Amino acid sequence: MFSTWESAQSTLAKKREAKNKATAQGKADRVAQCEEDIKFWENKVEKCQEDFEMISKNLKDEIRLFEEVWVKEIKEAVTLYFQKTIDNQKQIVGHWKEFLPEAKIIKLK
Repeated sequence: MFSTWESAQSTLAKKREAKNKATAQGKADRVAQCEEDIKFWENKVEKCQEDFEMISKNLKDEIRLFEEVWVKEIKEAVTLYFQKTIDNQKQIVGHWKEFLPEAKIIKLK
C-alpha cells in the first residue's frame, strides 16, 4: 500500500511539472487537461494516504492485541510449569522421606 501511495505522489509531481511546462509554452488546452489530471491524482494520493494510515493503525492494533494475549498465555504457561515442577519436587521429597528409615538400616561395608 505504501508503494501505491508513493507511486501516486510521483505521478502527481510529474503532472504538476507537465502543467508548468504547458503553461510556460502557452498551451491552454494542455493546461486544462493537466489541471484535471492533477485533481485526479491529488484525490488518488489522498485516498492512498488514508488507506495506508488505516491499514497501519489496524496492523498496530492487531500487533498490540497479539502481544497482550501472547504475554498473558506465556505467563500462564510458565506459571503452570513451575507449579507442576514444585508439586513434583514435593512428591520426590515425600518418597525420599519414606525411604529414609530403610536407608538407615542398610549397612555399608
